[in-house]
Amino acid sequence: MIRLQSPIVPVPTNPVDIDRAIVDLQLVLATNLPWLTHVYGRTYKMVDQTKGQAIFLPEVYLGGSDASKRYSSITPDNDKQGQCFFMVRRLSIDADDWFVKGRLNYDVDLIFSVNLSLINNPLLETELFTANLESQIRLVLRSNVGKAYRVNVQEVFYESRDVWRDLAVEIATVEKAPLQHFRVKCNISLDEGCTTVPYDRCTALQNNLSDSDRNICLLPTYDFSSSAVQSNVTPNQQIQLSDWLCSAPVPVRKSTNIGGTGRIFASADPIYDFEYNTPFSLSCWIKVDSNGVNNLFNHYTSSSGTGYFLITLPDGSFRVDLQNTQALRLSISTPPSAFSLNTWVHCMVTYDGSSTVAGLNIYVDSALQLKAASTQTLGANSIRNGLMLFFGQTMDGTNSLQGKVADFKVWDRELTDQEVTAEYNARASLTAPVTSGLVLWCECGNNAQFGATDYTMPDKANTVAGFQTSGVPIGSVTTDVP
Repeated sequence: MIRLQSPIVPVPTNPVDIDRAIVDLQLVLATNLPWLTHVYGRTYKMVDQTKGQAIFLPEVYLGGSDASKRYSSITPDNDKQGQCFFMVRRLSIDADDWFVKGRLNYDVDLIFSVNLSLINNPLLETELFTANLESQIRLVLRSNVGKAYRVNVQEVFYESRDVWRDLAVEIATVEKAPLQHFRVKCNISLDEGCTTVPYDRCTALQNNLSDSDRNICLLPTYDFSSSAVQSNVTPNQQIQLSDWLCSAPVPVRKSTNIGGTGRIFASADPIYDFEYNTPFSLSCWIKVDSNGVNNLFNHYTSSSGTGYFLITLPDGSFRVDLQNTQALRLSISTPPSAFSLNTWVHCMVTYDGSSTVAGLNIYVDSALQLKAASTQTLGANSIRNGLMLFFGQTMDGTNSLQGKVADFKVWDRELTDQEVTAEYNARASLTAPVTSGLVLWCECGNNAQFGATDYTMPDKANTVAGFQTSGVPIGSVTTDVP
């Protein structure tokens, strides 16, 4: 066992049954509870020897190569705003016949640990608002209409001896404010062998899912037959029907319309000021309204030509450059018509740090693109510039994105093909987003606040102070999302 403050926990590649439900719940909790900064998945109660005694610690599996398989202990940490993990305790199966698949019922405990001073220190001066957080958790856990699993919240424990029962935790160090802890006892039920995608009922009608998909993933209480879906109802009636089906609140995603006039930027930080030999990855969801040179990522200065950028070209292709100067650069472009106008598209760039064309790739909607054009003259020349990162416009204020952006992310490592696919599917909640190595995450509208002249947006990766807009007028945040 090792102890890491923020361990990199791999996402299961083929989860089934309870593991699949937990992966989805991780995403649901992280998306709907902004104060919950560390959502760990399934933990295992492992034995450790200390002072001649056997103690039990909750540990997450980190994987590993060769014979070394690693775990990391997940215990209270006052440096973390909020964390939680899952403990699966028991499985019971409802089945009338040994040869027939039944209903799986899992007893699961979710253990939460929060630092109230990091969540809302002014409010902490007058009250302990733990009950507010716990109420939000219950609401989110119960908002699973349309999922292939059901969550029933049964009990909530507050006393330290109940929260940390049979686990080795120094209770004296965690039982007073600003640290607070509670254990949520749940039953998670699902059909045996259910590995289907948990579709969202609230968009099932609009997505025109097949009858078989609806029968597998949705409760049979409502009529989702083709005749019902394709009946001649007005758009207003469709909206009313969708609202009726959604008995629980669903988070509204947002995007920002750059509109050819502005940009989003982050203050200068070495965390994304990569060197020529440093692997990294970039991704974004965009909707381009007009052909032309549209700047996406821009960490580049035209005066020296040093940095990196991702743009679209007038022929509908993507191009990414890593440069020391315009003569010393690594550059690739996709074939023309890599995307369509007025259509949401996901673009991902991965780089392995080799200064070679072979080590630089562009994916569009998770599909690896051919390299229609390339230049390889960068060599061992620096691309660092110590400047800010812009999205939607150059540092000089030119070539603004004609369109919208739903989110953009930066990782300090090269993502694999499987992770690129997982990140693409995460937008539709089909898989969990890739958080290992994630250093920047701007959701481009969610939790955006407009000040006197510009928007401010939080960094969901919690590594920089946040993002700000320039030249993006009020009213540019929209609900038009992929």
